[in-house]
Amino acid sequence: GYLQLDRRHGAIVAVDVDEIKARMELAQTMDLILAQAICKNVSREDVHKLVDEIYNQYEGYRNGESL
Repeated sequence: GYLQLDRRHGAIVAVDVDEIKARMELAQTMDLILAQAICKNVSREDVHKLVDEIYNQYEGYRNGESL
């Protein structure tokens, strides 16, 4: 969230509902994927490495690099 100033109510934390919904959907998707990874004996460390690699690819794409 972020701070929203209002003369009548003062400062309040404004919650981004879309972000909360996106996080909930992501958690549901990741729950299934992580369960599959655990069943296939993929280590936590390997999962973290893979997430970092994928995330870095998309950050590069956002910064104008090609995938």
